[in-house]
Amino acid sequence: MTDREELRRIKQMECDRKIAALHKKEPRLQQIADRIAEIALIKLKNAVRTKNPNNLASLDREMQSLFSERLKILNQIGLDESVYEPEWDCPICHDLGYVTPGVPCVCVLNEQKRDRAALSNIAPALREKTFANFNCAYYTEPEKMAQKVEMCQKAAAKIIRGEACENFVFTGEVGRGKTHLSLAVANEVMDHGKSVIYKRMNDLLEEIRTAKYENHDDGALLRFFNCDLLVIDDFGADTASEFAKSQIRILLEERNLNNKAWIISTNLTLNMIEEIYSPRVADRLLEKARIFSFDAPRSIREILRQERLG
Repeated sequence: MTDREELRRIKQMECDRKIAALHKKEPRLQQIADRIAEIALIKLKNAVRTKNPNNLASLDREMQSLFSERLKILNQIGLDESVYEPEWDCPICHDLGYVTPGVPCVCVLNEQKRDRAALSNIAPALREKTFANFNCAYYTEPEKMAQKVEMCQKAAAKIIRGEACENFVFTGEVGRGKTHLSLAVANEVMDHGKSVIYKRMNDLLEEIRTAKYENHDDGALLRFFNCDLLVIDDFGADTASEFAKSQIRILLEERNLNNKAWIISTNLTLNMIEEIYSPRVADRLLEKARIFSFDAPRSIREILRQERLG
C-alpha cells in the first residue's frame, strides 16, 4: 500500500467514525442509510431481470424522498451532505493523485513543485531572479551581455528538453550579476519540472564532508551528481583545501561524464583558479564549459540600491 493509499484509508476510517457517532445521535439517519443501502442492492439485483420499469421508478422515487428527508434532518442540526464525505486534501481527485489514470492531478504537480523547490535550496526571494528582470544596460558592453543571456536561455531550454548542453563559468567582481543570471537559468529550468540544486561553495563542501566522514552516507550525495542542473555559487579561494580540490574535481568529472549541466560563479579569474585549485580542476572547468566574464564599471547591487533610494 502506498503512502497516498494509506492516508486515504485513514481519512475514510475517520469519516466512518464521524458518521457512526452522528447516526447514534440521530437514529433516523441510520434508518435512512439502511434503507438507501437496501434499495441500492435491490436495484442492482433486479436491473437486468425486471421487465417492469415502473418497479425501478418506484424505488428511485423512494430513494429521492429518503435523500430529501436526510438533507432536511442535517440542515436542522447545522450540517449538510458533506458530512458523508472524508475531508480530502484535494477536492478534485479525492487524494487519489489522479482524475484520469496515468495523468497526475494538479495537487500532485504542485506537490512535486514544492519538493523540487525544497531540494533546490533556492530561497523564495531568489526565485524572483529571472531572465526577464536581468538588465544588460548596466554592463560595459550591453550587446555582448545580451548575447550571453541568450546563450543561457538556450542552455536552459536544452536542459528542459533533456538534451546535453554547455556548462558555464561566470567570472567577475562582486555584485556584477553572476548570481542573478545563474539563478535565472535555475529558476527557468525548475519551473519546467527539472531538478535543480543551488549551493554556495562552502555549504556544498561542508555537506559533502558531513556525509562522508560524520554520517558515513555517500548515498546522501547522489543528488549532487544526478540533479538536472547544479549551480555552485561563490567558488572562491577560501575553500581551496586538498579536500575541496578533490571533491570538486570528482563532482565535475562525474557530471561531465553523464552530460549533467552545471554553472559555477566565481570572483576568481581562470588563472587564479588554476593556481589555487590545480590545473586538473581548471581543466574540468574548461573541458565542457563556456566562460562568461561579467564586466560592469560599478557594482550592480550598489546601482540598484541607489535607484531604490531615489
